[in-house]
Order: sequence, then structure tokens, then C-alpha cells
Amino acid sequence: MSREPLLAEREHTHGSYRLNADMAQSIKNAYRKSPTWDKLTTRQRESLDFIASKIGRILSGNPDHIDHWDDIAGYANLILEELREKNARTVVPGHSLVEEERRDSNLTYSALLYKDNL
Repeated sequence: MSREPLLAEREHTHGSYRLNADMAQSIKNAYRKSPTWDKLTTRQRESLDFIASKIGRILSGNPDHIDHWDDIAGYANLILEELREKNARTVVPGHSLVEEERRDSNLTYSALLYKDNL
């Protein structure tokens, strides 16, 4: 595939590069102004940066392009796996870390809970 058809295809799915870059950088600038930015690990920051880029593509390109959403979930899951491993190592003696499915209105989500084994 030559450069022109590739760029045309990417513009269809990702939107214009200029608009995408402006949107993604605006999101990233907002992140960096948050009071907890400095408390994030480098991997958390990088995942948020990648997610911002994907959000920029969704808002400036094709919002139905599955890869954008799949990538966002993937970057979030990388951090989720890391946090679960970290939490599994820091369980309070006499307690277990249990993943539990919860419902709130129409939303279903997983929650990590400490359970008392005593």
C-alpha cells in the first residue's frame, strides 16, 4: 500500500491528524494539571496518554471503529492487572482479596474487596 491510500484510510478511521493531535494533547494537558498526576506510575501515565490518543481518534474520526475501543480497554487492563497483582501482595493478614461482581442501575462491574477470614 503506497502512502496516499494508507493516509486516506487512516483519515477515515482516525480523523484528520491535525484535529486528532489537538484533541489528544488537550486531554493530556488536562491530565497533567490534575492533583494526582505526580502520584501515578510511569505505566499509569503512559496508559492514560495512549487512551487520550485513542479518545482523540474516536472524537475526530470514526467512533464506531472497534480497534479504538479495544485499545482503550487493553491499556486499562494492563494497569488493572498490575494493580491486582500489587493488591494481592498487600492483603492484610487474616483477610482475603476477593473479586465480586456488582450491579448499580444498568451497570455491572467488578469490585476488589477485602473479606475478613476470622
